[in-house]
Amino acid sequence: MKLHHLRPQRGVLATGFILLALFGVVIFLVGRTINRIALKMNRTIVNEVCNNHYSALQGEIGKSLRPTEIVIDFLSTHPVFSREEATLVTDVLRKSDPKISRIWIQDLTSQRTELFVKETYTPLTDPQTIPADTQPSLYRTQPVPYLSFVRTLRMPDGRCYRCGTDITLGDLHAYLATESRATKSYAVIYLSDGRILSHPDSLSIGTMASGEVLSSIREVVESRSIIRSTVRSEYLNIPVQRVYFPMEIEGECWVVGVSVPEISIGNEIEDFHRYTVMLSLLAVLLFSALLTLYQRRWKKEYELRRQAEKESAQLHLQQVIEQINPHFLFNSLTSLYALIADDTRLAREFVLKLSGVYRYVLEKGKATLSRVGDEVDFTLQYYFLQKIRFENQIEMRIETDKSSDDWLIPSMSLQTLVENAIKHNKITPDNPLRIRIYTQNGNLVIENNYTPRRDSDHRSLGTGLDRIRTIYRFYSDQEISARTEGDVFRCMLPLLPPEKEHRKSDSSSD
Repeated sequence: MKLHHLRPQRGVLATGFILLALFGVVIFLVGRTINRIALKMNRTIVNEVCNNHYSALQGEIGKSLRPTEIVIDFLSTHPVFSREEATLVTDVLRKSDPKISRIWIQDLTSQRTELFVKETYTPLTDPQTIPADTQPSLYRTQPVPYLSFVRTLRMPDGRCYRCGTDITLGDLHAYLATESRATKSYAVIYLSDGRILSHPDSLSIGTMASGEVLSSIREVVESRSIIRSTVRSEYLNIPVQRVYFPMEIEGECWVVGVSVPEISIGNEIEDFHRYTVMLSLLAVLLFSALLTLYQRRWKKEYELRRQAEKESAQLHLQQVIEQINPHFLFNSLTSLYALIADDTRLAREFVLKLSGVYRYVLEKGKATLSRVGDEVDFTLQYYFLQKIRFENQIEMRIETDKSSDDWLIPSMSLQTLVENAIKHNKITPDNPLRIRIYTQNGNLVIENNYTPRRDSDHRSLGTGLDRIRTIYRFYSDQEISARTEGDVFRCMLPLLPPEKEHRKSDSSSD
């Protein structure tokens, strides 16, 4: 194998640093993109916060309309009612909505007025000051301003009732301030003429809006559309993003202005940027660590393969020496001598087989891998020579799948395992050696009955297996399996794909 294909590439680190620089540029560009996304997220967050705050206020005001409608329903079914009956109904309604200050009922026919109050308030002395229409209004400014939702009911018998739900603006302010405490926004409710109905600053309640705010209110009332702007809040004295919403209440158009401080969103965007930078730095450090580990692993792999190539070259030489074994040659010539006198035809065939064995040894002496088909043919020639020597004391069956003939195994590994079986087992007429070779689950399996000789050198068995293991480590991450199970020794050689053939050519060209 040519080592220049495996040498640690000196440009790897330089390439890595170039990639790091490119990564930095990418981070910069991604940062700009993230900034644009963050601004878009900012607008989305502001819209969501404002929409949620507006929806909550709309729900609260809508909830305050419901008690008057319930009282009207009560009067329609109880035209003549006692105070105890009315008290029972109104107490439940006032408890259901903490904003309600009082509920009142007027019988316009008898001029009877019933008040159901949360606390003691100044009684209504002039019922005619209560508006007769169904629109909500601020009907009293002294001593306490009220928001009143009024309904009129005319009965078939001529009776006429007027009922209303009153909410003091002070109670409304206290309730909304408590409900909005956990949010990062504040809201102001304006009547259509610009008067402030609710404000986080209680001193501003009942005053008139002015300037840019009044212009925005009028625009919303006229267009019934949402308006967005970025202004400086007089209440907080900081920049805010403000959204004005139209709110239809009983035919009137109120305006809700929800403001979100810029500093609140700015802190979140700043945190987002900080986390992005931290993740980018972490990615750079991780990339650098992986690059360093890759370089070290490459160098280690180079050293291991260099050592493996050295061992492989030594094993090739050892393999050739072992295969041209003087004892094997001596035994083969002795068998040939006997055959010449007894069976000339068999003697000629014996010579051809012996020649084929040594020709294969010379041809494959430098090859590391060989085709399964070639190895099987070579082993059959070797078995023929041994069969002449041992006659019926040795049997071998080959049951390999023809589709595996082009797959690869280490050169002479099959013959080595057969030779080991002959060298290290007792072979007698009563205990013949039986060898079976077959393919199974992507492996070439060699098994034989195990009757070990006492005088055999087990180190030579280990040497042959170690040579085969070394070649597998050189070409693959698969390992051979060699173990004894009862009275059977079995060795499994993983089949290597034919595309590894190019490594053979590299090895043989060195």
